[in-house]
Amino acid sequence: MKNLILPLLLSVRAFPVFAQQPTDTINIQVKDITLDLLKSPTNPAFLLMNTSPAEIVEPGSAPEFYTSIQNASDNFSALPNNFGFSVTPFWWTKNAKELNFEKDFDTVNVFTFFRTTSISGGIVKGFADAEDLCRYGIGFQTTLLRGKVDPEKKKEYLSKLREIHEAVYKNLNAYFNDDAGYVFLEMERRNTISEIQKLDELFKAGGIGQAEATNQKIIVINKLRGLQNELDSLKSALNEAFDNEHKSIGSTDDLDKTFGEMNERTGLKWDIGGGLSINSDNNKIDSTRLYRAGFWSNIGGNVFTSRDKSSNLATYFLVRYLFYNEIYYQKDETVGLLENMNTLDFGMKLQYEIADKFSFGVEAINRMGISNSIYESTYKINGLIQYQFGNNKLVYASFGNNFNDNSDNGPQDLVVTFGVNIGFGGNFDLSTFYLR
Repeated sequence: MKNLILPLLLSVRAFPVFAQQPTDTINIQVKDITLDLLKSPTNPAFLLMNTSPAEIVEPGSAPEFYTSIQNASDNFSALPNNFGFSVTPFWWTKNAKELNFEKDFDTVNVFTFFRTTSISGGIVKGFADAEDLCRYGIGFQTTLLRGKVDPEKKKEYLSKLREIHEAVYKNLNAYFNDDAGYVFLEMERRNTISEIQKLDELFKAGGIGQAEATNQKIIVINKLRGLQNELDSLKSALNEAFDNEHKSIGSTDDLDKTFGEMNERTGLKWDIGGGLSINSDNNKIDSTRLYRAGFWSNIGGNVFTSRDKSSNLATYFLVRYLFYNEIYYQKDETVGLLENMNTLDFGMKLQYEIADKFSFGVEAINRMGISNSIYESTYKINGLIQYQFGNNKLVYASFGNNFNDNSDNGPQDLVVTFGVNIGFGGNFDLSTFYLR
């Protein structure tokens, strides 16, 4: 009989451990998140039309739709005459209605394509030497590597999300203790364990025989097992009810701010783009002709980040191929027509960003001809100031010389460009948040 008492005691000791509260892990949905995705001052259409305020851009995502209005001039006398737009088709798909937090905001830098592909268009009316010339452009850009989420910032966002979730809904343990059935079963379980402990004390004091103590323990332990089974079933039902009732929480300005900081991705960033533009005199169909087409790629990332991560210095590199249908080119005193000309651009940009609002950059691009010995290499040096004045809203100003594609005299014109980009699109929801 003594051999029977030992396993009974061991089984009793196991019950309190088995009955501990489960880890508070829930899968929730955060609704109506607002994310600032508009970072670029330009779009592929402007790049193809030769009216871009920046030649080298930081690879990244774009909002559902944004429009661009800019004025490029060397004498500040012209009204804004450059108009463009960009759309990201991904945001129209079913998958965009509810993103997966663990997948879309991972701490691993993964390849993307359609997720970040944008289509752009633009129009320019009038140039210094051709006021009646209209130029139209269309292009695409997609970010293959958009960087990775900082694990510490992701942890900070989840911590803030848990605080708000618990303030609204309480935690899982509190939810259990609000249920009368759970409280009753938990009390009965503890009382039953106390009965076993009293039988032990009574047996040790000699108030009950060994056989009687064993028989009574078997009865009480069976009762305890039944209570535990009921309690486990109720916990499972309550846990499911908690998830269903409290899985959705609306985002707040504070949550959006922390989420935006988390989405300031680090690591290698890489994109590709391309498109074409056409010229048309007085918008006449019979005068429409190809101006140029091209394909390019930007690659780079942060080289320095401040200790508090409020500012960073990044560098990006550009490789670009351009095809010109025809251009008039002056060499020495002779002007000739160059047809089917090809050029290759190489460039580098340094960009300093402060508080996710201000951005200062300087870029240098060298252009060389690869199909015609008459064409002389040219270059562009450009500075850019940019300010985010609202969610998906930015203003910018660029200062620099223009490429001289029409003579061997080198860059001459200084061009100052002012513009504003305004993004549109609905908020989105996120799921698969595991709060622990």
